[in-house]
Amino acid sequence: MPSKSLDSGERVLAKLEQLRLLRPTDSALRHSLPEDESVLLLRLCAREALVGGISVDFGVRPDELIGPLLSLVSGSARELRVLDSLSSPIPELIVSYRGQTHRWHVVVLQDLIRELNRLFHEDPFAGAIAVLGEWDEMLQLWCLGKSQLAALMKEDFFRAENRSDLSTVLQHRVN
Repeated sequence: MPSKSLDSGERVLAKLEQLRLLRPTDSALRHSLPEDESVLLLRLCAREALVGGISVDFGVRPDELIGPLLSLVSGSARELRVLDSLSSPIPELIVSYRGQTHRWHVVVLQDLIRELNRLFHEDPFAGAIAVLGEWDEMLQLWCLGKSQLAALMKEDFFRAENRSDLSTVLQHRVN
């Protein structure tokens, strides 16, 4: 008797479990998740079911978010120091990393994510930050190891808004 194929939601959950990116979930959560792959990751992130996932209020400033992101990115991200945060005329973060000072214009949270991904792209131990999108009036972000990210980039269900930036991160990955 042929085995029944997994529906798309179960297939996604199985892949996430295989990559060790899914926290243990109770059956109620599993049954409440949509089969629609386009929102599944958003909902999992919002429900704190993704390892490395974080939900961020749109009112959070980049200088408030940088600490939690650096902790999740890990690797050499722990060496970065915020020297100053300027709010006008253009929001700017001044950071120090490995003896160099960087000035980042960070008008929106995605600007911070782009700069962090760019800065740590060569560190094989630092993760990358995927912007999953908006859910429940929060920005859903996912910090992933580069090998996990490489595996997810091959999956149709992984539709990060910053997919192009993540591809660039992986091009520089040291194997």
